[in-house]
Order: sequence, then structure tokens, then C-alpha cells
Amino acid sequence: MANPIQRIKSYYHEVVLEAKKCTWPNMQALREQTLMVIAAMFLLTGFILSVDKVLQFLIRQLVL
Repeated sequence: MANPIQRIKSYYHEVVLEAKKCTWPNMQALREQTLMVIAAMFLLTGFILSVDKVLQFLIRQLVL
């Protein structure tokens, strides 16, 4: 079995190497993607709200 400290060092070294391979978006791409996420959030919120209201109406009609 390998030394635990050596295994931690090896793991950290591998993480650093993988992190260097990552590419990060520039500021314009980051803004565009953020706006897309916010727009999707509002669309999903509106969809869930409308489905909730329709189901609420249908359940009230069935119960009353």
C-alpha cells in the first residue's frame, strides 16, 4: 500500500494538471451565457406557474 501522504500529493498534482487543461470563457461569453440562464429561469418559472394555476383550477372544479 502506498504512503497516504504520497497519494495525496499525487492526487493534487493530477488535479492541477487537469485544471490547466480547462478553458475559461471570456467576459462577453460569460455575460451571454448568464443572460441565457436568467431567461431560461424566467421561462421555466412562468411555465411552472401556469401549470400550477391550471391544475389548481381543475382540482377545485373536481372537489367542489
